[in-house]
Order: sequence, then structure tokens, then C-alpha cells
Amino acid sequence: NDQAGINVALLTDPLETDENGGSGQFAIVLASQPADSVAIDIRSSDPSAAQPVPVVVTFTAENWNVPQTVNVLGIVDGEEDGDVTYDILFPPARSTDPDYSGLVADPISAVNRDRDGSRILVNTIDEPVTDESGSSATFELVLATEPSGNVSFDLSSSDEDEGTVSPEDITFTPGNFGQPQLVIVTGV
Repeated sequence: NDQAGINVALLTDPLETDENGGSGQFAIVLASQPADSVAIDIRSSDPSAAQPVPVVVTFTAENWNVPQTVNVLGIVDGEEDGDVTYDILFPPARSTDPDYSGLVADPISAVNRDRDGSRILVNTIDEPVTDESGSSATFELVLATEPSGNVSFDLSSSDEDEGTVSPEDITFTPGNFGQPQLVIVTGV
């Protein structure tokens, strides 16, 4: 005598994604055993902000009470556009079972956090240690977002009697902002 229904439970509460591909999760399950299979579509109200994976889950008389996990992936856009709110939507369920056919789950409110701020990313390649024998350490610089013009950096050591930096300047352009540029620190 269980009533037909689609239950959705957040596994990450609140549901948040981010523009670096960060994800959130929820689980979906039926409230009662269906007479036939039930397909539930899953959509984002703003596909440019986030996408659910998978985009459809199917329940049968055998697995109706086994929760299925859905990942919601944030979309990388490379623009400083602030946090974007969106909903995870559930169009009417598809089934020949009249109790489930056309049934709609409540939407989930979510937010895709903007992580594209103007940032300089430093990627360490090896252990950042030098010594007096002239050994070197390397790292890479790269910009997180495309600049509107050229961006230049002057690089120097805080103590050139202990270590030097090469090159002494780096320039990123709108065309090469995402290509890491190598910096070498050499012990003196």
C-alpha cells in the first residue's frame, strides 16, 4: 500500500559545484515498487553552469529501493562571472505504470561557485630547495583566466647572495595565458 513517489536526498548539502570542475552529489530512489520500469530524466536549468551525470536513471521492480547516485559537475568557463545559481530539474517520469507515469520530483536548488578570479597559479615541479653547489629548483607560472591584455611579471630573489632567478621577467598574453612558463631558481 505504499504510495508512488520519487525521493531525492542530498549527499552533499548544500549542493554546490565550482568552475574548477568541483562536483556535488545526490541520491534518488522510488518510494514504492513499480509495476514496470521507471525512467527519470535529470536536467540542469543552466547547462553552462553544471551538468548531472548520469542524465537518466532507471528503476525496475527489482532495484526500486536501491538509491542511485547522481554527480553534478561544475562547468569550467574561464570567465569571471560570479557565482551562478541553477536548479536540478526532473521532467515527468516515463513509465507504463500509471502510478509513476508523469510523476515529477521536486527540483534541487544549487550554486556553481566562480573560481575563475584573476589568479596566478604556481605549479611546483620539484622540491623547492637549492644549495651552494649551484643546484637548481624549478616551478611554473600560469594565469587562471584569460587577461584582456598583456600581463608581465618581474621576478627576483629576495637574497641574490643565496639564489638567483631566471628569467627575470615573464609576459602572458591573451594567446598564451594558459601555457605554463618555467622559472629556474639557482643556488649561489
